[in-house]
Amino acid sequence: MRNALGILSGARFRILAPDEFDLDKTASLIEQAVAANPDAIMLTVTDSVLFKGPIMKAIDAGIPVIAYNSGAGPIVDDIPYYTYLGQDEYQGGYLGGLRLAADGGTRGVCINQQVGHAGLDKRCKGFVDALTEKGIEAEVLAITDDPAESMEPLLSTSSWKMKA
Repeated sequence: MRNALGILSGARFRILAPDEFDLDKTASLIEQAVAANPDAIMLTVTDSVLFKGPIMKAIDAGIPVIAYNSGAGPIVDDIPYYTYLGQDEYQGGYLGGLRLAADGGTRGVCINQQVGHAGLDKRCKGFVDALTEKGIEAEVLAITDDPAESMEPLLSTSSWKMKA
């Protein structure tokens, strides 16, 4: 996929990402990208407070920064990056909760495999808020990115058990 993108667009790019969800490592990778002086940086703003410093270094260096998929936009994030491409994560979760309620759901669980990821946290909050407003029990289940570690919480959570 990565090679296809470069071939189709004619662009050269480098993807920097930690091996597993790690906000501090991601902030360091943003600083590493800035040091390489690229033509532009695209990133997810999964923690606007932690990422503000590294992103500001890019902006101060004249490197355009575009946020995608996670963030709330330059005004809410209080970081003057160029633009944001993505959905409002709270609204997405909220609408999902309303859909579950409209379809007759009686309990809801939002599975969050990256607690601390601003977008996922907002999505789960919207989901739980919508169901709570409709008088439907809802919860957030925190798991990890590791499928083996996540099996026990997934199988034991009260949300999966049928009520008599």
